[in-house]
Amino acid sequence: MKKFQTSVFIVMAGTLLSKVLGLIREVLLAQKYGTGYISDSFILSLNIPNVIISAVATAILTNYIPLFSKAEKESEERAAKFNGNLLIIFFIISTILIILFMIFTQPIVKIFAVGFDETGLNYLVNISRITIFCMYFIIMAHIFKGYLEYKGKFLGTSLYGICMNIGMIAGIILSSTEHYQILGLGVLLGYILAFIVLFILSRKNKFTAKFNLNLKDDYLKELVVLTIPILLNDVVWQINGIVDKSISSTIGEGYISAINYSHYIVDMVTSVFATSIVTVFFPNVIRTFREKGIQQVKEKTNTILKLIVFISIPCTILISTYARAIVRLLFYRGAFDETSLQITSTAVAIYAVAIVFVSMKTILFKVFYALQDTKSPTKSAIISIALNIILSLILVKPLGYIGIIVGTVISSFVSTFLLIKMFNKNHEKLLDKTLWINVLKIGIASVIMLGVILILNCFTANLFIMNELVSEILKAIIGGIIGGVIYLVALFIMKFDFKVQQ
Repeated sequence: MKKFQTSVFIVMAGTLLSKVLGLIREVLLAQKYGTGYISDSFILSLNIPNVIISAVATAILTNYIPLFSKAEKESEERAAKFNGNLLIIFFIISTILIILFMIFTQPIVKIFAVGFDETGLNYLVNISRITIFCMYFIIMAHIFKGYLEYKGKFLGTSLYGICMNIGMIAGIILSSTEHYQILGLGVLLGYILAFIVLFILSRKNKFTAKFNLNLKDDYLKELVVLTIPILLNDVVWQINGIVDKSISSTIGEGYISAINYSHYIVDMVTSVFATSIVTVFFPNVIRTFREKGIQQVKEKTNTILKLIVFISIPCTILISTYARAIVRLLFYRGAFDETSLQITSTAVAIYAVAIVFVSMKTILFKVFYALQDTKSPTKSAIISIALNIILSLILVKPLGYIGIIVGTVISSFVSTFLLIKMFNKNHEKLLDKTLWINVLKIGIASVIMLGVILILNCFTANLFIMNELVSEILKAIIGGIIGGVIYLVALFIMKFDFKVQQ
């Protein structure tokens, strides 16, 4: 238990620092370029190498741990050959994909930005021709991450995002409208730094690799079989993001940036808590399933889901209620004007509703993967993403960019609902009675918390006669503290089980 808590704390602290740096990155980008074609192109250029290779990298990371465990049990030399084979194969794949992208850059980037005019496309082409080389470092870094997590060393996972953001921040600071290509160089620098750090940590933890190209390797074949459904799952989620941004590009200039800024704020919450917990939880649940069976996995999952719901629902209320104050504090300066503030804060308030569903989905996906059931989450993803695309296309006309966000929120709920249904059908009933009772208590306490905050906002509406920004921040701080206390007191009165057993 103590080791689990320590590991979660390390990942959570690293993720928080990474997200803070990422937030600084977004603030600097917003201040320097506002919501325009350069900022839109920078954001899309980040997505291009991620869509092409990150889905593969994430799938490899998920399956690397159980397969490397098998190889290591066979012999250290077998494990070293497995590592070397993977590194060579993905270096070759990355090289081929980069060459194809450099040849067909123009038609490929048009897929990512269907609404861009010639000026916007030129920005995107020039930046993405630099960021595409990140592919080399993304895939190999994920292999090192998998090795370190298998060894129970989570410092590398924490430092990965920190290094990337340091490079990107440097690129934004050194760039200008005339030299916007430096933005791409900053992204590449960030990935190179992350790769170097993970390589050093892996070597210190006795990572070895015997380079040999063997396409007939049994573990490689098993990796491919297990990876395809996860890859498909990740690809459809990436496609979902592309479609959202492509639809946004048809609305007008700057909406991609506004939605991206809002998504980053919401993602910061889910990453710090849900992703940090699941990073440590995943290797643990694999061992639990192999040693103790499905029942123990269910108990651990219910405990983690209770913790996720306990954190995410009050976060949703606070972020939605004080969205304007949060966006004003973070972005309202430089080229980020009143129009940018309005569309971004509205997006944040609506996106926040998805926090609880995205967090639960993150946990449930890993549980399915630990049980070697990769088909169920893939089906769930395809259905929910198809729904998201349909809803976005339908709602964008009457609601504009808000329709795209609403479609995302609804699809997140559907995805979570389908995962629970599929678990119940394919395995055993997942959610026990105790969890539902705790969730009900959390819901009641959250409603009470919201009511108190709304009343408090009425009383403090004209309380602070000073700078508007300072007034909004003070109201948010007071509302957050009092609302949080009320939330905890209400749960205590209802005898909520605060224990987290792992």
